[in-house]
Amino acid sequence: MIVLDQNNNPIASVLVNSNGNIQSSGNLPQGNYNLMDPSTGKTSGNLNVGANGLTIGSPDVSAGTANGLAPKAEQELVLLPNPAIDYVKVGLNPANNSPIDVRIVNSQGALVQSYTIDNGNGLTSINIGSLPVGTYYVVVKQNGVTTSSRLVKTLDSSK
Repeated sequence: MIVLDQNNNPIASVLVNSNGNIQSSGNLPQGNYNLMDPSTGKTSGNLNVGANGLTIGSPDVSAGTANGLAPKAEQELVLLPNPAIDYVKVGLNPANNSPIDVRIVNSQGALVQSYTIDNGNGLTSINIGSLPVGTYYVVVKQNGVTTSSRLVKTLDSSK
């Protein structure tokens, strides 16, 4: 899940387990946050972080394919390099031969690019050169399991 601040700007991501409970909240400062499901771009609950950094309450989500949450996310999304300039290599670890649906969403949750990788075994290079500089979320789905990670698009400082 993507964590949104009071202005609905993405600031972090959190892991949600198969029961819909937050497993990690990273190092978020005290406050209230909205949660967005990156596979749908829709707000799916809220998060309240207490003064000691512990999560209070849980998101209003439940695991399952209806909201894009996987019961058990057993694969790690690999993005290399990150930050990236023109191309990013996308893959899952551990890899397998099943197709991977790749969606890149901007910080407002709008879809900006989508691809299907026919063979998910290894890393596949994706051209992001046309995207403006900024923060994006790469959302991948393989065999019914959805996972996401933040991608930073930068300028080539040598030009």
